[in-house]
Amino acid sequence: MDEKNSFILKRSVRNSIFIGLSSLASFVIIFLFSALSVRFLGLERAGYIFSLRAITGSAVIMFGVGFDVILTYKVSNLYKDKNLAAARKIIGSVIAVELVAGLLISALVVLCVPFIFEWTKASALYKKDAILATYFFAGALIIEQIRRPLLVTYNAIERFDIIFMLSSVFGIILGVCGIVVLCLKPMMVSIAIVEFIIGLGNLICDVYFIKKRIVHIFFVLKIRKVIILLLKHITLQIMKNINFLMNFGVIWC
Repeated sequence: MDEKNSFILKRSVRNSIFIGLSSLASFVIIFLFSALSVRFLGLERAGYIFSLRAITGSAVIMFGVGFDVILTYKVSNLYKDKNLAAARKIIGSVIAVELVAGLLISALVVLCVPFIFEWTKASALYKKDAILATYFFAGALIIEQIRRPLLVTYNAIERFDIIFMLSSVFGIILGVCGIVVLCLKPMMVSIAIVEFIIGLGNLICDVYFIKKRIVHIFFVLKIRKVIILLLKHITLQIMKNINFLMNFGVIWC
């Protein structure tokens, strides 16, 4: 085996280890945090949080922009060619589109809070807590949408070690802070505030590390182009989902 192939093999093994450890750490932290949420908040409030996360997650999947594969391919090639200026433009453009998508999805979730609350059949005593928590969860969703292109950029430049480090560190911080908050103030809004603050800190670290690698990130698309791109990709995503559901229905019929 020549030196080049040996290097590629070692890098692939290293990346696989980091991806596996990151996934395992995330699973353990989410499992513990979810179990403790049920214990301290009770079934009604914990059920509302889980339902809200499921709805927002489904909305992101259904109306997601879907730039991940394209961004990984483009940035990876540009980074290898040391064409950082073009990489910055692409990343900044995708962040702008993801930001608009996050704002639209979050606004939709906030508007649907009364219906979500009624659907979960939680006690009316928790309605104010649920509404306040939803506002912060919506803010956390916007932050996650901004972070998505940055996480894809880590993959494109093969810095899985940074992904593992940040996910582990902030996952542990989220878990510890969440447990402390649940013990001191067992409310839905308390959990939402913690997730919002931790997500914001994670975003700041992402920008710092990406800035070191890509030098700088900026928005280059005009609002009109952002909206056109967003509507185009959302329409395509909706059509794909409708086609999948129709095929699924035909199979089961």
